Amino acid sequence: LQLASDDVTHVIAKSTCHVAWGSMCCHVEMGDLVMKKESLTVLDRLLIHSGLPTLDITKYFLSCVTALIELLCSGCEGGNKSDIIDLEEKTSQVIYNLIKANQKELNQNHLSISQIQHMLQQMTVVIVTYQMKKLATTNMKNSVMKLIVHCINRLNSSQLQGTVLKPVMESLTTALIKILGTSDNC
Repeated sequence: LQLASDDVTHVIAKSTCHVAWGSMCCHVEMGDLVMKKESLTVLDRLLIHSGLPTLDITKYFLSCVTALIELLCSGCEGGNKSDIIDLEEKTSQVIYNLIKANQKELNQNHLSISQIQHMLQQMTVVIVTYQMKKLATTNMKNSVMKLIVHCINRLNSSQLQGTVLKPVMESLTTALIKILGTSDNC
């Protein structure tokens, strides 16, 4: 894993890229904080070098990212403070590069509208449930907000005002106003 995180160019050949994405997502899902951090380094480099993975792996990758955001927003109880801070920094970098990869016109794969809607719904649940009080780094707080903004910007007004997302947007707006209204939550 350390070798892969140091030089990802060896694992991004078309024949092994699918395996690398799946393996690293599994490590993020199942590994301890250190394994998650190292796996995020590889995923970050894969995002930079190859863009988003295929649709089936993208679904798994997004579920891992949102679960990791939820874990960090919940406070990662029992975790070493320095490991949590490192994990937040790696996670925020992956979020930034996820957004960049989805914005690049020339990339082969992009997030579907349903994936963006689902991510916005999940992020709303996390923000409503945990707010951002327990996030330790400014980078992580900023990346969560940028991810939410990215999702909103990728959807048109009729989607945002539709029956599925209108209550989500109302909940998100209420939660964000509450967060902004309490200075120690920001």
